[in-house]
Amino acid sequence: MNSGTLQLNDLLITLPVLTHKPGDLIIAEPRKICLNFFHSAPRVYWIINNTENEVERGGHYHPNGGKKEIMICLSGLANVELHCLQFCTHVTLDSPKQGLLVPNMLWHKVRMMPGAILLCIASTERSPNECIDKMPCNCPQ
Repeated sequence: MNSGTLQLNDLLITLPVLTHKPGDLIIAEPRKICLNFFHSAPRVYWIINNTENEVERGGHYHPNGGKKEIMICLSGLANVELHCLQFCTHVTLDSPKQGLLVPNMLWHKVRMMPGAILLCIASTERSPNECIDKMPCNCPQ
């Protein structure tokens, strides 16, 4: 994925589902579902909104060569605000069958509703110094 030609349609992915009784098996194999996005996933983390209020996470981007991630809302609802040079938009994640690719240079902020669980598959280990709060564009926040 080339950040020079980034489009929102390129960021939403549908995860493969094997339907079984009594439930579905959803498979997230990053190398298969998002070719050329990243080649390994050294970190998987999840965020749980265990409060009675909406919580906000993120509000930053990662520079070129930095972290890329796949966000999947396992339960509940998460609204993701995205800003880059090509577009500014919002995406709602409300199904574990859908993922959002977040490349570097894409500013993102997540608003999680009470009870929401957001799973993130990351291309790098944790590096808090890599986060840049300033937007890479002139879009209003």
